[in-house]
Amino acid sequence: RELASAERELAAAGKLLDRCRSVVEDTEQTAGGATGSRAYSSERSAVLSETESGSLSAALSRALAWDEQATASSTGNGLQAGLVEEVLEKLRSQHGEEPPEDVLARPEVAGQLQSSRDRLRITRSLLEHAVYSDTPLERCEANLDWCVAFLQDGAVCEDPKLEDALEEMRPRIAASLELLQKASAPVSLAQANSSDKKRVTSAARLAHKSLAVLARMASVR
Repeated sequence: RELASAERELAAAGKLLDRCRSVVEDTEQTAGGATGSRAYSSERSAVLSETESGSLSAALSRALAWDEQATASSTGNGLQAGLVEEVLEKLRSQHGEEPPEDVLARPEVAGQLQSSRDRLRITRSLLEHAVYSDTPLERCEANLDWCVAFLQDGAVCEDPKLEDALEEMRPRIAASLELLQKASAPVSLAQANSSDKKRVTSAARLAHKSLAVLARMASVR
């Protein structure tokens, strides 16, 4: 009887310990989420302030570092805009909501985006955010519009390091574009009506063709 009683006590103690562990884990996750949210808000304020002050290059460099870390650690999500998206949205608002291609053509913007590698990093980041499963269709399409503008911008062709940049960035850019062309991701696109799907998949095909043209131009230098 004493042995049976001891076994019951041990079992009860084990269950109590499991509950304690669960409480601690839930608390840590909540705290981690709150800390992450505060860090995002702080970084967002910083990059938007830099954008507003005209330091676009610094803002995008900082935003890219944040977004790439979030992607690498699988902490990014489509419901929360990436910082690159936030910077570009702010940039458009500063220029009367002009189309992305017109914004990029502005001398004060083009002058801070001279590196083909940075332009392709931005394109890659936008596309990877566009295909997060929970990205809203409107943001997916907006990101794709920016990507087409970056890929068709003649300034990127003038960089002698374009071929190296493409070798590094092209596979992931192409992978995201393939998902968009097939309307496989995000969920909002997969479940969209035929008109919206056609519009987005057509833009994705255009971006993919533009990427191929860049690769050909880089290879014949």
